[in-house]
Amino acid sequence: MNTKPTRKRHTQKRWTLLEAASETGRSRETIKRGLSKAGEKVDKDGTFSTRQLLAALIDDLKEAKARRERAEAEMAELELQQKRRELIPASEVSAVVNGTLSTLTEAVRAMPSALARRCNPTDPEHARKAIAAYVDGKILARGREHVIKETENE
Repeated sequence: MNTKPTRKRHTQKRWTLLEAASETGRSRETIKRGLSKAGEKVDKDGTFSTRQLLAALIDDLKEAKARRERAEAEMAELELQQKRRELIPASEVSAVVNGTLSTLTEAVRAMPSALARRCNPTDPEHARKAIAAYVDGKILARGREHVIKETENE
């Protein structure tokens, strides 16, 4: 009588795309693409081995790791640029630009009254109206058009 224990023969797990996707949390397309990239052939019955599944997922995992590392490096670079003040928050830039434009706008709006007597000492009111029309029609209107175009492009 043979007293040696009999060992069960291990049968290799065969996967379908649906089973592999469910088990790994990857889409069927990702697994299918990975199998193709790895040069793995799916059997006629639509199944493949665990080894083939791992080969299919290795590239996907490597790409995900590379994407994560690139994103982390980009974030670190942005943080470094912010600390060096090479990048300035848009809110700060906007505050400076708006303050400067506000000051310039006030100065331009004050021009008709300030220049009227110099331009036409005999009829300063006529000169003020002419200068005001020019300032409003040519200078300030162009500034409004530019601001509108810039805002639309954002």
